[in-house]
Amino acid sequence: MSDVAEARLGKMLDRVKNRGELRPYLRNSNVRWFGFDLSDLLRMRFEASELEEFSLRKGDVLVCEGGEPGRAAVWNARREDVYFQKAIHRLRFGALVVPEFFVLAIKASANDGRLRDSFTGSGIQHLTGRSLASHLLPLPPVPEQHLIVAKVGELMALCDQLEAAQKSRAAARQEFAAGTLAGLDGGEVVPSKFAIRHLSTYTTRPTSVASLRASVLRLAVRGKLLSNEGTKDRAARRNPESSSAAEQLNEPFAIPNGWHWARLGSLGHLKGGGTPAKSNPEFWNGEIPWVSPKDMKVDYVSDAKLHISPVALANSAASLVDANSIIFVVRGMILAHSFPVALTRVPLAINQDMKALVLKDQALGEYLLRAMKAMKPEMLARVKRSSHGTGRIEGADYRQFLLPIPPAQERDHIVANVDALMSLCDQLEARLREGDDLRSRLLDSILAEALAPAEAAPA
Repeated sequence: MSDVAEARLGKMLDRVKNRGELRPYLRNSNVRWFGFDLSDLLRMRFEASELEEFSLRKGDVLVCEGGEPGRAAVWNARREDVYFQKAIHRLRFGALVVPEFFVLAIKASANDGRLRDSFTGSGIQHLTGRSLASHLLPLPPVPEQHLIVAKVGELMALCDQLEAAQKSRAAARQEFAAGTLAGLDGGEVVPSKFAIRHLSTYTTRPTSVASLRASVLRLAVRGKLLSNEGTKDRAARRNPESSSAAEQLNEPFAIPNGWHWARLGSLGHLKGGGTPAKSNPEFWNGEIPWVSPKDMKVDYVSDAKLHISPVALANSAASLVDANSIIFVVRGMILAHSFPVALTRVPLAINQDMKALVLKDQALGEYLLRAMKAMKPEMLARVKRSSHGTGRIEGADYRQFLLPIPPAQERDHIVANVDALMSLCDQLEARLREGDDLRSRLLDSILAEALAPAEAAPA
């Protein structure tokens, strides 16, 4: 075989080999700001003619076209066998551009909104190659680019140290707050609004406020949020006989003298729901709210995403639930972590995954709403799960569910105190979110300041 024929045969074999080999490649989701996530690389076949076009070298800048258009990082050649897909722009700069500076500059452009002006598409937006090529960025001399990159690196390292220290302090504060709340829940000392208010000192994340709200509710149903001193003194004392009886009947916890336990089913009439046939247009688009678990994200329900007609009520399993009734979810995936419960403001209908308690005593509504929310852990302990994860609470379990009922004269005090403390929680959460937003804007301003062009020295 001649040398020419052998070379041609070798090229043919290389093409066959290359076409058959699956090669790892980067998608938009693998490109992060200033780095890469290589934990979930996919593989595909590249033609031999495509290998150079989609190959990577150390120092290449990769910019996302979609997803979060403009997100960019410098390839550091951690792996030599990785390629990239067409939805990513690869930039290779000459000696006039430091790749790390370019990424900092485009990040600053994304932060201040200028990059958005280069996006195309009215719905899903993209940063095309032509738009990227025409986007204006500041370009100082190369020595200054290196200085900026180094300075930003120092500042970011300080930010990382600050964030780590904040996380450590937040963890310690949260542990202290959790212990304090647990002590209040289980102890004999009646907490005041002052004590709850000052737990904010140890709560540093908006997500932590949820545990504070849960503790307020738990304290309320144990009689520890009563308003005047005489009532608190009476609530703080426990009747030994009542405590003994509670243990014998497996009641969840001890309650103040003068309170009593009641089964949920004894407090009113339990009603189920139903879904009118979706195929019958006469059943739908009426005036009656038809509530499903998707609508149960609020404490008070007066409307729903879907509505049914009186014809549907007369000809389906759906029925009208009175205003000021307790409605709650008894079936669904949401029962894996939540127990949605609400108070109705208007007459409405519910679907088959829910139940309604039409109260005998309308004055119980506001207190029962808070009591059932407080006892979410006890209710979720009764949830049974199917093989595919759907949870359900059997009829006997919710009908026989025990709830602590205070004397009528104490209910309004409890509701008022819970609402006042919940308002404090709302204010605390708002302040914490403002703090998070301020810290984020501070980091952005540091980056923008570092990339701002220096003013020319006066002649």
